[in-house]
Amino acid sequence: MKKPQNLSSKALLVIGLGFIMMLLFSCLSFNPGDFPCKFVWPNNQPPANWCGSAGAFFAYYLMYFAGPGIFIALIATAVAFIVKLVDKPLSQPILRTLGMLLVTASISSIVYMILRSRPAAAEFSAQQP
Repeated sequence: MKKPQNLSSKALLVIGLGFIMMLLFSCLSFNPGDFPCKFVWPNNQPPANWCGSAGAFFAYYLMYFAGPGIFIALIATAVAFIVKLVDKPLSQPILRTLGMLLVTASISSIVYMILRSRPAAAEFSAQQP
């Protein structure tokens, strides 16, 4: 028989799920013109990110270090939190975590290779007669 979760652990899971959703929405609304980015000056005031300055900060570093594969990781983490909230057992959590990290890295690598293989707009327009 499963032991029911107490209220404090469920509250922590709900808070964690809220934070994961905030990270997901901040990455969805990522704008390179927001503050942490050093490639644009002046930065957007106010930030264009849906979650404000904090969302712009988290989205910049998540997209910079993990790339577009972060969406897979955030969605998988949210699903794992929801599974824990409804008291379902999550089998093989270490293998699932390693698989999620591999999928995140591979998606980011594939997107990077696809975007880098396209010609730039300036080069493409220079070839036109």
